[in-house]
Amino acid sequence: MNEASNFCTGACLKNQRSTSPIAAKLRYTPTGENIETKAIAMDAKHFNNYTELDAHSFYGTSQVAASSAWFAKNNKRPMIISRSSFAGHGKFGSMWLGDNHAAVDDMEISVLQIMTMNMLGVPLVGADICGFGGDSTTKELCARWHAVGAFYPFSRNHRACWGDAQEPWRFNNT
Repeated sequence: MNEASNFCTGACLKNQRSTSPIAAKLRYTPTGENIETKAIAMDAKHFNNYTELDAHSFYGTSQVAASSAWFAKNNKRPMIISRSSFAGHGKFGSMWLGDNHAAVDDMEISVLQIMTMNMLGVPLVGADICGFGGDSTTKELCARWHAVGAFYPFSRNHRACWGDAQEPWRFNNT
């Protein structure tokens, strides 16, 4: 996870809140949900007076670019996996699609998301097989997801620490 974030919704303190928030003026927000949930307020100012709205996704790609430059300077081959990306990201690193849920819909959409990132120049992309969050996965869903995930460019079974274990050998053979 490499995007600037916090565990407040927007500004943490009342005196940091804008009287005319940018987030309230947006015509469209992805998913239709509050884009400031666990994120820095879109009004926050960065270097050269850029707002968080303008810099949010660029921050992650900047981190990946700096890491890639360090590896190159030290004659090492990089393997950098990021969650946050911006245009040009694929030149510097790879990506995982972020938190998903143990649900058939999330397994299905992962294929489209991976192909989209491939078309946008990020060749090594993957999703959390069996789901990161949400309800616990089932034996059948996890088996199907592993079959699909075998064809992901980047493949891993990853789960939130509070969730049930979902390694394939943990399911009984009934």
